[in-house]
Amino acid sequence: GLLAQVGGKMSRGRIVRVDVIASENRLVIRRMRDEPAEYERIAAWQNQPHVREWWDPDDPPLSPDEAQRQCEALTRPDSTTIACVFEFEGRATGYIQFYPWGPYREEADEMGLPAVEDAWGLDVFVGEPDLIDRGVGNAVVDLLTRHLFDVRGVDTMALHDPLAVGVAIEPDLVTTLQQEVRVETRGELTTGQTVVDLRPNAPPPVLPTRVCTGVDAARFKALFFETLGLPFSSTAARA
Repeated sequence: GLLAQVGGKMSRGRIVRVDVIASENRLVIRRMRDEPAEYERIAAWQNQPHVREWWDPDDPPLSPDEAQRQCEALTRPDSTTIACVFEFEGRATGYIQFYPWGPYREEADEMGLPAVEDAWGLDVFVGEPDLIDRGVGNAVVDLLTRHLFDVRGVDTMALHDPLAVGVAIEPDLVTTLQQEVRVETRGELTTGQTVVDLRPNAPPPVLPTRVCTGVDAARFKALFFETLGLPFSSTAARA
């Protein structure tokens, strides 16, 4: 009947959407659906120049079939990564996914992440070009982060991409060493890994690269929330 069609349940005489992760004012974060229209939407968004610049820029344009191949498993209830579409004023606007780092320990190690218990990550983009620079992305990150901390009891959020942008704005957020950095291309087990020789007797770098060894976390968090126009609360400080 009607309830099944809209993916909802009846509560005190009204329909409640059961696929909603969080909602506030004009913003709704819902689970991504295993539907052709959803994969077409994701493909169209990822092929937008403003998204493609940052999201898999070296891959060929994304087709709906490839979007389904990549995302179908993420729509299942048992998926570790929770894929969502967010809506603004009732209109599908962008994509956000969040996930615990625990099941992705190998990937976390490759990125140099510490083994923090209960750490989570998220990725997000605004897909609709006319809604860029409207504060929608800021609001959806704020809404989801509060949901993770206050509802799911998440203890830590890993903010890698925002930190890279922060360092581009304020380079002294991090301490660095000038080192030789190479990408392994011939190793049987290490192809694609970044290799840095940190031994004291390592030869001087031929092509010096700034390698980050530390970060002023408190200062970065303050910059991050100030840039998003969000209050730097005690909840935010735990991220």
